[in-house]
Amino acid sequence: MSKITITLPDKSIKEADAGSTVYDIIGLIGKGLQKSAVAAEVDGEIKGLDFSVFKNSNINVFTFDTEEGKSVFWHSASHLMAQAVKRLYPDAILAIGPSIETGFYYDIDMSKQLSPDDLEDIEREMEKIVEERLDVKGEVVSRDEAISLFEGMGEKYKVELIQALDSET
Repeated sequence: MSKITITLPDKSIKEADAGSTVYDIIGLIGKGLQKSAVAAEVDGEIKGLDFSVFKNSNINVFTFDTEEGKSVFWHSASHLMAQAVKRLYPDAILAIGPSIETGFYYDIDMSKQLSPDDLEDIEREMEKIVEERLDVKGEVVSRDEAISLFEGMGEKYKVELIQALDSET
């Protein structure tokens, strides 16, 4: 297997097998860092821990203690919460769920007004989803494919958001 060179922010070098995941590469730096990592910047782009690296690269690791790490964690948590809400309330229609300075929020259109007990149910469902250890992957699709996908799911706000994007995006 061919080897690649990984350059860290302090300019130190690690050698890894081509195709190693970011998670595996972080393990070469240290097991403590590997355990607390939430994402990494690979050649200037933020990537998940499952991203495979095939060429010599610069890598910067983000933990929850960093601004980037918090943002990635909260962004992922918003997706997790949305999945839990959709499982519990299938008629819910999702709008946006960005990370913000102190966490995240999600705009959701649904007929039921949520109570504190409902929030506890959503949290329990989120925990169940985490325990399922689902293989979650990002996927890049064309604008038309994304619109078709979300139309098929009844996610009218997602369709509106995509249609509002600059056509060059």
